Amino acid sequence: MRRNCILKLLLGLTVFGNTHGVLYPYGPENGDGIADCGRWNLGSVKIPLNDPIPFFGGPPLADVWISTFGALSPNKIKDHRVNQILNNTILAPFFVSSQPGGEGIIHHRQVCGNDPLLMQISIDVARSRNVPNVNFAPNCALVVTWSKVSSLDDSDQTNTFQAVIASDGEKSYAIYNYPRNITWITGNNRPAVAGVFVS
Repeated sequence: MRRNCILKLLLGLTVFGNTHGVLYPYGPENGDGIADCGRWNLGSVKIPLNDPIPFFGGPPLADVWISTFGALSPNKIKDHRVNQILNNTILAPFFVSSQPGGEGIIHHRQVCGNDPLLMQISIDVARSRNVPNVNFAPNCALVVTWSKVSSLDDSDQTNTFQAVIASDGEKSYAIYNYPRNITWITGNNRPAVAGVFVS
């Protein structure tokens, strides 16, 4: 049985977390690119989108910033401090300080048209108990997967998690996916946070 937590925002984006323990397929074998963020603990990279995605009722996103801090944004994410969240618009499936010089890989891809993943996203949104009577057929989605991200406290502990932004050109949904084996939830004695932060 899937358990979903959903938050309906007045700004045209709905977010829910998938806790059924399954990530959407990711990696080079699924057509993903790898974000080169430079130094892992300070990295943020701008990814162009082939098909712009409506975002918070503003102009569609033509590109997105992805950070090693477990977040994505229409603006550059410079660091993990609270003021960075408060002065930015951020989708954060797992926003936390990661291991300086540690390891982790950020996979990303945009799927459009007849990609089978769009049908699965449509099914997952429809199955959410907190999104009643939704008829959502996305024509485009951005899938970002943070893979094997090291903990600040123990570099042997790693997490993998996902953020998906899907749109039908009118409505947009953000989905956060977590496997059952999240092994750490703090970095440098600070808890990870998940959610949507809008400045």
